[in-house]
Parts: sequence; C-alpha cells; structure tokens
Amino acid sequence: MRTPVTQQPDRIDAIPDKAQAIAQKAEAARKPETAEQVDILLDRVTEAPEKVMHSAKEKLEHVASRLEDMRAQARPVLDQLVTDADGLRRRSVASVRGASAQLREQARSAAETSTVFIREKPIKTALIAAAVAAVSMALLRASGRSGTPRE
Repeated sequence: MRTPVTQQPDRIDAIPDKAQAIAQKAEAARKPETAEQVDILLDRVTEAPEKVMHSAKEKLEHVASRLEDMRAQARPVLDQLVTDADGLRRRSVASVRGASAQLREQARSAAETSTVFIREKPIKTALIAAAVAAVSMALLRASGRSGTPRE
C-alpha cells in the first residue's frame, strides 16, 4: 500500500535534488536528448509537490465549507429542540404545581369533613374507631400465629 504523498515530506523534498543529480549526470554524458528529458522530468517533479498541496488545500476548503453548511443547517434544529424542551419543562412544572394544589385541597376538604363528622356524631365516631382497632388487633394476632410453627 502506498503512503500518501502528504505523509512523505522528506521524500518529496528529495525528488528535486535527485532529479538535479540525474540532469547533471546526463549533461556530463553529453547526451542532449537525455538532458532535455531530465529537464522536463525535473520541471514536472518540481511542480508535483505544489500541485499536491494545491489539490489538498482545495479539498480541505471544500470539507470546511460543507461543515459550515451542516452547522448552519443544524443550528435552527437545535434551537427548536431547546425551545421545545423548555416548553415541556414549563408545562411539566405547571402540571405538578396544579396536581399538588389539587391534592392539598382534597386533603384539606377531607380533614374538614372528618372534623365535622366527629363533632356531629362523636359516639358513632368512637364506635367506628374501636371497631377498626379491634379488627387491626385481630389481624395482627392472626398474622403473628401464622408465622410461628404449630406444636
């Protein structure tokens, strides 16, 4: 697998020097067509890193542009989500407050009704309380016996 050109800066920098060395050897051999070919090759090799850098820069600019577009598209969606979440929070708080107030009112009403009933019928209230206490005691005794083994 070839290593990308951007990860080989030393090798890219060495290309013009190698091409120059080849050109000098060709001139020393006095072969004009070889020297011309080496010069052309040297020009191409010298231009290659610049072309690679230019291409990489264009691609990075394209990616940056796409990211900016995506960010711009995401911003309204995120703002709407924040607005919706805040609205839900407010409605939830209002609902809990309303339910709490309603429960307090029901508890106050039940306490008031109980107080009125106790004042109007104290004997009946005392008999009901005694009956509830007797049933509770009977249940406690029965549950106590069921937990112990019989002899």
